[in-house]
Amino acid sequence: MWRHSRSDSRVSADDMEKEQNISNEVLKKKRGKRSIIKDYLIDFTANSNLHGLKYIGETNRTWIEKIFWLFMFICCVVLCSGLIRKVWIKWNESPVIVSFAENPTPVWQIPYPAVTVCFETKAMQRKFNFTEYFHLYMENKDNLTEYE
Repeated sequence: MWRHSRSDSRVSADDMEKEQNISNEVLKKKRGKRSIIKDYLIDFTANSNLHGLKYIGETNRTWIEKIFWLFMFICCVVLCSGLIRKVWIKWNESPVIVSFAENPTPVWQIPYPAVTVCFETKAMQRKFNFTEYFHLYMENKDNLTEYE
């Protein structure tokens, strides 16, 4: 099969493939390891799920933006590592042991915190004066009627 090249000369497909392979090999030798690693890093950052890394590898970003996102990413990694280290040390010093009690405990023996209920609407003092009844209760605990 014959193909036309840009110069309108006829070249066979096999010859064209050989030229492309040779040019690819020459290009790889010229580019070197540094350029290949750079291409892999750009591809990794473009396809990464880690927030901020995709902005580092984008070609349309300025160097200032790339440095900013790299700095932010490094800060996040350092801070997360510090938090993980603190949690590890805390766990290492006093590990958490989860156990299920075999003997059941009644609900009334479990100490609950005090609860305060505050209504949004004010109570009418002439109908019920809590302070008056509280003082009455504190003074005469035994002499109260059911109504009081």
